[in-house]
Amino acid sequence: MAAEVRRRGRGHSAGIDLDQILEAAKSLPRESLSMQSVASVLGVDRKALYNHVSDRDSLLALVALDAFAAQFAAGDIARTSTWQDACTAYAHSFVRGIVAAGDLADHLWFDEALTSWFLEPTELLFSRLTDAGFHDELSIRAVTMLSTICLGHARDITRASASGDRPRHRSLVRALAPRDAARYPNLVRISERGDNTYGTQQLDFTLRVFHDGVAAELDT
Repeated sequence: MAAEVRRRGRGHSAGIDLDQILEAAKSLPRESLSMQSVASVLGVDRKALYNHVSDRDSLLALVALDAFAAQFAAGDIARTSTWQDACTAYAHSFVRGIVAAGDLADHLWFDEALTSWFLEPTELLFSRLTDAGFHDELSIRAVTMLSTICLGHARDITRASASGDRPRHRSLVRALAPRDAARYPNLVRISERGDNTYGTQQLDFTLRVFHDGVAAELDT
């Protein structure tokens, strides 16, 4: 890319846009990503970047947003016919997006930039809820709860991926190891099962409970 982009002047006259900055940032190893390294790839003065991004954290957020957006699309929601299926499709897309961002997930903030990626799928989700008879307050609270569920599960997955195992299970086994097993029969039994609470099965269980709870609120 550096060979294709001729060195130009500063600011807007440098002729770069956000898409070029993103592609340059994605081409660099994470540990060497900086305003200067991106500017060098683009062949422009570093000050030219400040028209689009403010600092290294902004660059990392841009890369994270790109990874998220590639997974979070409206298509799956558009193909649903019930509010439950719409919530499920929304949740799985949301989790895939956060997981795709990997170790950059913490740079995904719910500001204007991230919200803009959500507009179409979230509009479709609220449409399904409205069509099912949800009043606005219930829709807002349900979608907020759903987003919280997704964030928690996605971060569980990224932590498990980073550690190479299941942190909750590992911590429980280690905590029980030096103690008298007779004092903790239930925890010992649970630790020996080793159920995986980081996979799709756990998310689907959580969504079923979510659906049942929200449906009960809808009926009141």
